[in-house]
Amino acid sequence: MLILSKSLDNGSSDINEKSDKKGQKALDLKLDDIIDLTVVELYILNFLVRIGGSAVRFAVFNELNAKLTKNKVSRSSFYHSLTKLKNKGFVFIETNPMGKGSLVKALPLARAAVKQSNIFSIWSNIDLSQIALNISKQLIFDMDKKQSQIFLSFDETPNLDTISVITSLSNLTNILVDDEIIESYRSRLLETPFSKFENNVIKEPNDYFDRGIISNYFPSSQIYGVPADHLLKEMIRVIKPGGEMIVICFNELPATNNIILDSIMSDLFNEIVFHPANPTNIKKEFESLNLKIINESNFKGYFIIVGKKK
Repeated sequence: MLILSKSLDNGSSDINEKSDKKGQKALDLKLDDIIDLTVVELYILNFLVRIGGSAVRFAVFNELNAKLTKNKVSRSSFYHSLTKLKNKGFVFIETNPMGKGSLVKALPLARAAVKQSNIFSIWSNIDLSQIALNISKQLIFDMDKKQSQIFLSFDETPNLDTISVITSLSNLTNILVDDEIIESYRSRLLETPFSKFENNVIKEPNDYFDRGIISNYFPSSQIYGVPADHLLKEMIRVIKPGGEMIVICFNELPATNNIILDSIMSDLFNEIVFHPANPTNIKKEFESLNLKIINESNFKGYFIIVGKKK
Protein backbone atom coordinates (compact mmCIF):
# COMPACT_ATOMS: atom_id res chain seq x y z
CA MET A 1 0.00 0.00 0.00
CA LEU A 2 1.17 3.52 -0.76
CA ILE A 3 -0.23 6.55 1.04
CA LEU A 4 0.34 10.25 0.50
CA SER A 5 -1.11 12.99 2.70
CA LYS A 6 -1.74 16.67 2.17
CA SER A 7 -3.03 19.48 4.38
CA LEU A 8 -6.39 20.72 3.15
CA ASP A 9 -5.71 24.25 4.19
CA ASN A 10 -3.51 24.62 1.10
CA GLY A 11 -5.95 23.30 -1.33
CA SER A 12 3.18 -26.05 -10.78
CA SER A 13 4.67 -28.16 -7.90
CA ASP A 14 8.00 -29.49 -9.27
CA ILE A 15 10.54 -30.31 -6.56
CA ASN A 16 13.74 -28.43 -7.28
CA GLU A 17 16.92 -27.67 -5.46
CA LYS A 18 17.98 -24.22 -4.44
CA SER A 19 20.80 -22.75 -2.37
CA ASP A 20 19.99 -21.65 1.16
CA LYS A 21 21.65 -18.73 2.92
CA LYS A 22 24.70 -20.83 3.81
CA GLY A 23 25.22 -21.90 0.24
CA GLN A 24 24.08 -25.46 1.00
CA LYS A 25 21.60 -27.29 -1.17
CA ALA A 26 18.11 -27.48 0.25
CA LEU A 27 15.07 -29.21 -1.18
CA ASP A 28 12.43 -26.75 -2.27
CA LEU A 29 9.05 -28.27 -1.47
CA LYS A 30 5.76 -26.54 -2.21
CA LEU A 31 2.43 -26.95 -0.47
CA ASP A 32 1.15 -28.82 -3.53
CA ASP A 33 3.69 -31.58 -2.84
CA ILE A 34 2.26 -32.42 0.60
CA ILE A 35 -1.38 -31.43 0.21
CA ASP A 36 -2.48 -35.06 -0.25
CA LEU A 37 -0.72 -36.31 2.90
CA THR A 38 -2.98 -37.31 5.77
CA VAL A 39 -2.47 -36.26 9.38
CA VAL A 40 -1.26 -39.80 10.12
CA GLU A 41 1.33 -39.61 7.35
CA LEU A 42 2.54 -36.19 8.50
CA TYR A 43 2.86 -37.53 12.04
CA ILE A 44 4.95 -40.46 10.79
CA LEU A 45 7.28 -38.07 8.98
CA ASN A 46 7.50 -35.79 12.03
CA PHE A 47 8.39 -38.73 14.25
CA LEU A 48 11.05 -40.08 11.90
CA VAL A 49 12.61 -36.67 11.39
CA ARG A 50 12.56 -36.02 15.13
CA ILE A 51 14.48 -39.21 16.03
CA GLY A 52 16.92 -38.48 13.22
CA GLY A 53 17.50 -42.05 12.10
CA SER A 54 15.91 -45.38 11.35
CA ALA A 55 13.15 -46.96 13.38
CA VAL A 56 11.67 -50.43 13.39
CA ARG A 57 8.45 -50.30 11.43
CA PHE A 58 6.40 -51.87 14.23
CA ALA A 59 7.86 -49.35 16.72
CA VAL A 60 6.61 -46.48 14.53
CA PHE A 61 3.19 -48.14 14.43
CA ASN A 62 3.10 -48.40 18.24
CA GLU A 63 4.32 -44.80 18.66
CA LEU A 64 1.53 -43.56 16.43
CA ASN A 65 -1.26 -45.43 18.19
CA ALA A 66 0.10 -44.47 21.61
CA LYS A 67 -0.78 -40.86 20.76
CA LEU A 68 -4.37 -41.76 19.87
CA THR A 69 -6.97 -42.16 22.61
CA LYS A 70 -9.55 -43.57 20.22
CA ASN A 71 -9.92 -44.50 16.55
CA LYS A 72 -6.60 -46.33 16.55
CA VAL A 73 -4.91 -46.82 13.17
CA SER A 74 -5.16 -50.35 11.84
CA ARG A 75 -2.02 -52.17 10.79
CA SER A 76 -3.20 -52.37 7.18
CA SER A 77 -3.92 -48.63 7.08
CA PHE A 78 -0.50 -47.93 8.61
CA TYR A 79 1.27 -50.07 6.00
CA HIS A 80 -0.70 -48.35 3.26
CA SER A 81 0.51 -44.96 4.55
CA LEU A 82 4.11 -46.18 4.65
CA THR A 83 3.88 -47.44 1.08
CA LYS A 84 2.47 -44.10 -0.03
CA LEU A 85 5.30 -42.22 1.71
CA LYS A 86 7.83 -44.55 0.14
CA ASN A 87 6.39 -44.08 -3.36
CA LYS A 88 6.47 -40.29 -2.93
CA GLY A 89 10.13 -40.42 -1.93
CA PHE A 90 9.71 -39.42 1.71
CA VAL A 91 10.89 -42.63 3.38
CA PHE A 92 13.02 -45.67 2.69
CA ILE A 93 11.91 -49.11 3.94
CA GLU A 94 14.66 -51.64 4.47
CA THR A 95 13.27 -55.13 4.68
CA ASN A 96 15.06 -57.47 7.07
CA PRO A 97 16.21 -60.52 5.09
CA MET A 98 15.09 -62.68 8.00
CA GLY A 99 11.60 -61.23 7.68
CA LYS A 100 11.64 -59.49 11.05
CA GLY A 101 11.81 -55.88 12.12
CA SER A 102 11.81 -53.99 8.83
CA LEU A 103 13.39 -50.55 9.25
CA VAL A 104 11.86 -47.24 8.17
CA LYS A 105 14.09 -44.24 7.56
CA ALA A 106 13.20 -40.65 6.73
CA LEU A 107 14.82 -39.38 3.52
CA PRO A 108 15.89 -35.72 3.01
CA LEU A 109 12.56 -35.02 1.34
CA ALA A 110 10.78 -35.93 4.58
CA ARG A 111 12.53 -33.15 6.47
CA ALA A 112 11.52 -30.69 3.74
CA ALA A 113 7.91 -31.91 4.00
CA VAL A 114 7.87 -31.45 7.78
CA LYS A 115 9.31 -27.96 7.40
CA GLN A 116 6.70 -27.03 4.78
CA SER A 117 3.83 -28.37 6.91
CA ASN A 118 5.10 -26.34 9.89
CA ILE A 119 5.31 -23.21 7.75
CA PHE A 120 1.78 -23.73 6.45
CA SER A 121 0.48 -24.36 9.98
CA ILE A 122 2.01 -21.15 11.34
CA TRP A 123 1.11 -19.10 8.26
CA SER A 124 -2.53 -20.15 8.48
CA ASN A 125 -2.67 -18.63 11.98
CA ILE A 126 -0.83 -15.37 11.27
CA ASP A 127 -2.34 -12.48 9.36
CA LEU A 128 0.60 -10.33 8.28
CA SER A 129 -1.76 -7.93 6.49
CA GLN A 130 -3.45 -7.25 9.84
CA ILE A 131 -0.06 -6.44 11.37
CA ALA A 132 0.60 -4.01 8.52
CA LEU A 133 -2.84 -2.47 9.05
CA ASN A 134 -2.16 -1.99 12.76
CA ILE A 135 1.17 -0.31 12.02
CA SER A 136 -0.48 1.95 9.44
CA LYS A 137 -3.16 2.89 11.99
CA GLN A 138 -0.52 3.83 14.54
CA LEU A 139 1.40 5.93 12.04
CA ILE A 140 -1.78 7.74 11.06
CA PHE A 141 -2.74 8.37 14.69
CA ASP A 142 0.76 9.75 15.33
CA MET A 143 0.35 12.37 12.59
CA ASP A 144 -0.41 15.98 13.40
CA LYS A 145 -4.01 15.91 14.65
CA LYS A 146 -4.44 19.60 13.86
CA GLN A 147 -4.23 19.05 10.11
CA SER A 148 -6.94 17.54 7.94
CA GLN A 149 -5.27 15.03 5.64
CA ILE A 150 -5.56 13.83 2.08
CA PHE A 151 -4.31 10.26 1.68
CA LEU A 152 -3.28 8.74 -1.60
CA SER A 153 -2.85 4.97 -1.45
CA PHE A 154 -1.53 2.46 -3.94
CA ASP A 155 -1.87 -1.30 -3.97
CA GLU A 156 -2.42 -4.07 -6.50
CA THR A 157 -5.31 -5.21 -4.31
CA PRO A 158 -6.27 -2.29 -2.05
CA ASN A 159 -7.17 -3.41 1.46
CA LEU A 160 -10.68 -2.12 2.16
CA ASP A 161 -10.13 -2.30 5.94
CA THR A 162 -7.06 -0.08 5.65
CA ILE A 163 -8.89 2.35 3.35
CA SER A 164 -11.79 2.45 5.82
CA VAL A 165 -9.44 3.31 8.70
CA ILE A 166 -7.69 6.01 6.68
CA THR A 167 -11.01 7.49 5.55
CA SER A 168 -12.28 7.64 9.13
CA LEU A 169 -9.20 9.64 10.14
CA SER A 170 -9.25 12.10 7.27
CA ASN A 171 -11.54 14.37 5.32
CA LEU A 172 -10.53 12.92 1.99
CA THR A 173 -8.84 9.75 0.73
CA ASN A 174 -7.25 9.43 -2.69
CA ILE A 175 -6.40 5.94 -3.89
CA LEU A 176 -3.73 5.48 -6.54
CA VAL A 177 -4.54 2.26 -8.39
CA ASP A 178 -4.67 0.64 -11.80
CA ASP A 179 -7.59 1.49 -14.12
CA GLU A 180 -8.99 -2.05 -13.92
CA ILE A 181 -9.13 -1.95 -10.14
CA ILE A 182 -10.80 1.45 -10.13
CA GLU A 183 -13.90 -0.01 -11.75
CA SER A 184 -14.09 -2.96 -9.36
CA TYR A 185 -13.74 -0.75 -6.29
CA ARG A 186 -15.76 2.26 -7.38
CA SER A 187 -19.07 0.65 -6.40
CA ARG A 188 -17.79 0.06 -2.84
CA LEU A 189 -15.94 3.36 -2.47
CA LEU A 190 -18.36 5.83 -4.00
CA GLU A 191 -17.08 8.78 -1.98
CA THR A 192 -13.42 8.04 -2.65
CA PRO A 193 -11.58 9.94 -5.41
CA PHE A 194 -8.97 8.04 -7.40
CA SER A 195 -5.59 9.02 -8.72
CA LYS A 196 -3.48 7.06 -11.17
CA PHE A 197 -0.15 6.63 -12.89
CA GLU A 198 0.10 8.09 -16.37
CA ASN A 199 3.17 7.04 -18.34
CA ASN A 200 4.76 5.81 -15.10
CA VAL A 201 4.26 9.21 -13.46
CA ILE A 202 1.93 10.12 -10.57
CA LYS A 203 -0.43 12.69 -12.05
CA GLU A 204 -0.16 15.11 -9.09
CA PRO A 205 2.41 17.93 -9.49
CA ASN A 206 5.73 18.33 -7.69
CA ASP A 207 5.72 19.27 -3.99
CA TYR A 208 2.01 18.58 -3.58
CA PHE A 209 1.66 16.33 -0.52
CA ASP A 210 2.85 16.74 3.06
CA ARG A 211 3.55 13.11 3.80
CA GLY A 212 3.86 9.73 2.09
CA ILE A 213 3.69 6.16 3.40
CA ILE A 214 4.59 2.96 1.57
CA SER A 215 3.79 -0.29 3.39
CA ASN A 216 5.04 -3.74 2.35
CA TYR A 217 7.85 -2.19 0.32
CA PHE A 218 9.90 -4.68 -1.71
CA PRO A 219 12.77 -2.81 -3.42
CA SER A 220 13.27 -5.46 -6.12
CA SER A 221 9.58 -5.99 -6.93
CA GLN A 222 7.33 -4.51 -9.59
CA ILE A 223 3.71 -3.36 -9.38
CA TYR A 224 1.83 -3.03 -12.65
CA GLY A 225 5.18 -3.29 -14.36
CA VAL A 226 6.57 -0.28 -12.48
CA PRO A 227 9.70 -0.97 -10.36
CA ALA A 228 9.12 -0.36 -6.66
CA ASP A 229 12.11 1.96 -6.41
CA HIS A 230 10.57 4.08 -9.20
CA LEU A 231 7.36 4.35 -7.17
CA LEU A 232 9.41 5.57 -4.23
CA LYS A 233 11.09 8.22 -6.40
CA GLU A 234 7.69 9.38 -7.66
CA MET A 235 6.37 9.54 -4.10
CA ILE A 236 9.30 11.74 -3.10
CA ARG A 237 8.74 13.98 -6.13
CA VAL A 238 5.18 14.84 -5.15
CA ILE A 239 6.04 15.43 -1.48
CA LYS A 240 6.79 18.97 -0.37
CA PRO A 241 10.28 19.93 0.85
CA GLY A 242 10.33 19.20 4.57
CA GLY A 243 7.62 16.57 4.12
CA GLU A 244 7.98 13.05 5.52
CA MET A 245 8.49 9.84 3.55
CA ILE A 246 7.69 6.72 5.57
CA VAL A 247 8.55 3.22 4.33
CA ILE A 248 7.44 0.01 6.02
CA CYS A 249 9.03 -3.23 4.83
CA PHE A 250 9.45 -6.79 6.01
CA ASN A 251 12.61 -7.39 7.98
CA GLU A 252 14.31 -10.41 9.55
CA LEU A 253 12.49 -11.42 12.72
CA PRO A 254 14.35 -10.69 15.97
CA ALA A 255 16.01 -13.74 17.53
CA THR A 256 14.61 -15.33 20.68
CA ASN A 257 15.99 -17.88 23.12
CA ASN A 258 14.07 -20.64 21.32
CA ILE A 259 16.26 -21.97 18.51
CA ILE A 260 13.49 -24.16 17.08
CA LEU A 261 10.99 -21.29 17.01
CA ASP A 262 13.58 -18.99 15.41
CA SER A 263 14.20 -21.56 12.68
CA ILE A 264 10.51 -22.08 11.95
CA MET A 265 9.71 -18.37 11.90
CA SER A 266 12.73 -17.65 9.69
CA ASP A 267 11.50 -20.31 7.27
CA LEU A 268 8.04 -18.77 7.38
CA PHE A 269 9.27 -15.32 6.41
CA ASN A 270 11.65 -16.63 3.74
CA GLU A 271 8.85 -18.76 2.25
CA ILE A 272 6.10 -16.15 2.32
CA VAL A 273 8.01 -12.90 2.13
CA PHE A 274 10.73 -14.34 -0.15
CA HIS A 275 13.42 -11.72 0.46
CA PRO A 276 13.07 -9.50 3.53
CA ALA A 277 14.38 -6.00 3.02
CA ASN A 278 17.90 -5.10 4.08
CA PRO A 279 17.66 -2.07 6.42
CA THR A 280 21.18 -0.95 5.50
CA ASN A 281 20.29 -0.87 1.80
CA ILE A 282 17.01 0.95 2.49
CA LYS A 283 18.87 3.63 4.45
CA LYS A 284 21.40 4.05 1.64
CA GLU A 285 18.51 4.36 -0.82
CA PHE A 286 16.94 7.10 1.32
CA GLU A 287 20.20 9.02 1.46
CA SER A 288 20.72 8.73 -2.30
CA LEU A 289 17.21 10.14 -2.87
CA ASN A 290 17.84 13.31 -0.88
CA LEU A 291 15.99 12.15 2.24
CA LYS A 292 17.32 12.91 5.70
CA ILE A 293 16.65 9.93 7.98
CA ILE A 294 14.90 11.17 11.12
CA ASN A 295 13.67 7.88 12.61
CA GLU A 296 13.99 4.13 12.17
CA SER A 297 12.65 1.19 14.18
CA ASN A 298 11.92 -2.55 14.08
CA PHE A 299 8.49 -3.85 15.03
CA LYS A 300 7.22 -7.45 14.81
CA GLY A 301 9.27 -8.35 11.76
CA TYR A 302 8.87 -4.96 10.11
CA PHE A 303 11.49 -2.29 9.51
CA ILE A 304 10.05 1.24 9.56
CA ILE A 305 12.09 4.20 8.36
CA VAL A 306 11.10 7.87 8.23
CA GLY A 307 12.92 10.40 6.07
CA LYS A 308 12.44 14.13 5.56
CA LYS A 309 12.68 15.58 2.07
CA LYS A 310 15.50 18.14 1.91
